[in-house]
Parts: sequence; structure tokens; C-alpha cells
Amino acid sequence: MVDLQEKSIELWRDAYFKLHLKLRKVEDALIAIKAMHHEGGIDDIVERDDRTYFAVCNALEDLQ
Repeated sequence: MVDLQEKSIELWRDAYFKLHLKLRKVEDALIAIKAMHHEGGIDDIVERDDRTYFAVCNALEDLQ
């Protein structure tokens, strides 16, 4: 029989790991957006806005 405390710890670890992965994807998206908007980034405003929108949408989908 699995100890209830061990099971609880396992569930919290799983939840933490899933949240960590989701937040890492959001962080990666924000880093990519920052790179697009700074010197050496994308000069074409329409393309930059499209890529920014795409990165934000993907990051938000990962949070669900």
C-alpha cells in the first residue's frame, strides 16, 4: 500500500514539473519577442508584429 504522504509528495512534484515546463515555454517566448524588438532584430514591422502575436498565442496555449 502506498503511503498517503508519499503519494501527496509525488503529486506535488508532478504538478510542479508540469508548471515549470509551461513557464519555461512562456519565458522562451518572451526572450524571442525581446530579441525581435531590439537592435539586430526584425526590421519589418508587420513581420515582427506577426511573429510576436504568434509567439504570444503559442505561449498562452501552453498555459492551458
